[in-house]
Amino acid sequence: MVLARNPERITDQQEIIRLGGSRLSPGITTPATGFRVGKFCLRCQKASGCEGWIPRIVLQEESDEGYNRSVNLVKGVYPTGQMYDSDAGGRTDWVRGGRNREIYMIIDQEVSQQSYRSEQEHCDDIRHACELTLKAMDRVVRDAMGRLAAEVRRLKSFQTKREAIRKAKGLLIECCPHDVLKRIVGETILADGTVTGTYEQKMADLYRNTAKKSQLRDSEGWHTFDVSDTEYRPWFSSCRGYDMGNHDYRKIALPLKIRRKETPPSTESLITLD
Repeated sequence: MVLARNPERITDQQEIIRLGGSRLSPGITTPATGFRVGKFCLRCQKASGCEGWIPRIVLQEESDEGYNRSVNLVKGVYPTGQMYDSDAGGRTDWVRGGRNREIYMIIDQEVSQQSYRSEQEHCDDIRHACELTLKAMDRVVRDAMGRLAAEVRRLKSFQTKREAIRKAKGLLIECCPHDVLKRIVGETILADGTVTGTYEQKMADLYRNTAKKSQLRDSEGWHTFDVSDTEYRPWFSSCRGYDMGNHDYRKIALPLKIRRKETPPSTESLITLD
């Protein structure tokens, strides 16, 4: 299983709804599921021909980044399931019958391309979150294994089992590139070398919560595509295919911050460990 590298361009609006989006969403990127935290253990054995102990760090299973989907709608006209209610002063759920006209949103090429860029940002964010957490710990374990092996070659063995385990744990902590990872390793490896079950839970939570920061792009308006308050009425010569009697056509506008030419946050500045 792999994370989405790029959004899929689709014409099936129902696919967005199946993935948990709304009819007003020009795109959606789902969270990672089915991921696996890497597993490792600390082992210690008596050195042959002496009283010392030899520690080892064993990478039992590398992490798996998991799987997600990212899609965006191509240029087109799509139903929203809403209508404009003058009595309510805005959009409400569409009710079939009478003179009620369902709002159809018009996604032009510019909006479709911006939606693609928006979902690409989510893809990049989630993959970066994985690199900072699950993949970072894979690298930590491999680096610590190499350093410990070199230390054993130099010293041959350690006087006590506790000293040997302490050295292995210390190298794991030293190899961690961030204080958050150092803290997790320090808290979840016991003095006897046992890697407790809370390690897996803490790392899974860290991955999820770090990736979740990508949602700030939505809540802070970078990905907010608005439905126009004004009905779109094309000139007669270009209105072929429009059913003005039954449908209320509205254009989708670019997010306000994009229209203002503001610069969205980079993945590296947004997706960080804390």
